[in-house]
Amino acid sequence: MDTSGELHPDESINSGKSSLPMPTAASADSDSGSDNERDASLVLERNIVSSTASLEPLERLEALQRRNTDLGRKLMEAERTLQNRLADHESELEEMQGKLEEMRSELSATKREEKELRSKEVNYFSAIFSFSPSNRTTKI
Repeated sequence: MDTSGELHPDESINSGKSSLPMPTAASADSDSGSDNERDASLVLERNIVSSTASLEPLERLEALQRRNTDLGRKLMEAERTLQNRLADHESELEEMQGKLEEMRSELSATKREEKELRSKEVNYFSAIFSFSPSNRTTKI
């Protein structure tokens, strides 16, 4: 080929092709370790969106408007789902806070009751001790 890009009669069409051999199935099977590495880097799931590049401008505009409408609908649905979840979580939080307050008041009442019982116990022991025969001085 000369600088003008034309082929000379003595050059063959095959001269512009690569002379590197293509990988064969046998060589690919022998390197199973690198297959796993290649598989790990693959994208397993893709969101398939048709290309609008080959469409006429009006068709492309309509396709983009349909896609925009669809995305807007999905956005509204996602927002509604999030709002529902938020409302559920807030009601659950209020319920849990109510239970916490109830348990705190129950704990406080139980502590107060325990204190009263200990006080009564001390009074009973002192009364029993004062009536015991070993503490009395008896004259016979």
